[in-house]
Amino acid sequence: MKITMHTLTYYLQVVIPVMPMAFLFLNGNTQAGSIILLIYIFVYRPWIDYRRLKQKGIHMSFFKLFLPLERLKYLKSLYGW
Repeated sequence: MKITMHTLTYYLQVVIPVMPMAFLFLNGNTQAGSIILLIYIFVYRPWIDYRRLKQKGIHMSFFKLFLPLERLKYLKSLYGW
């Protein structure tokens, strides 16, 4: 499996925001952690996935990523399998 810099950048964009959330939850600030988690799930992550799919030449509506299980159709394209 060849990992390109674009794939590495995508993985970093997905994983790095999880660290501050974990820090907030571990330090007992669950309210702020929950708000950031919701923003991550419903705003940040679909936006990152949309940009990745667009970069790979897959054009779709941004709002389709909010539909349940819609992102699973593009799993192979997102993660470069």
